[in-house]
Amino acid sequence: MVNDQHTIINFKGDESELNEIMMKTVMDMANVLKRNPNVQIYLNAYSHGTVDDISTPRRNALNRGLTIRAVLINQGIPATRIYLIAKGIPESNTNANPDYVEMVRSDLVKDKK
Repeated sequence: MVNDQHTIINFKGDESELNEIMMKTVMDMANVLKRNPNVQIYLNAYSHGTVDDISTPRRNALNRGLTIRAVLINQGIPATRIYLIAKGIPESNTNANPDYVEMVRSDLVKDKK
C-alpha cells in the first residue's frame, strides 16, 4: 500500500521473502531515493506474536527488514541512508495485518518541535 506518508509492505505469516508486487514497491522506493540523495528511509518492521515470546516476532520483523534493506543496497542506496527498526509486535495496529514493514521517507517525517 502506497500513500503520501509511507509505504506498507504486507507479509503472510512468518514469511520474509518478497513476491513480485512487493519487489516492485521496494524498487519504486529505491528509485525515489536515487532521485533524492538527501533523503533517508526508515524501515519499521513488525510481526505477529504474543507478549509471552517477544523475541520471535522481533526476529521475524528483523528478517523482513533485512530483506528489504538488501534490495535497496543492491539498487545502489548506501546503507547509511537506511534505518532498520525491528519493532516486533505492533503496539497499536492501524494496519489490519500485523505482519508488515512500513517504509517512511525522512522528508515525510513531521518535525516534533
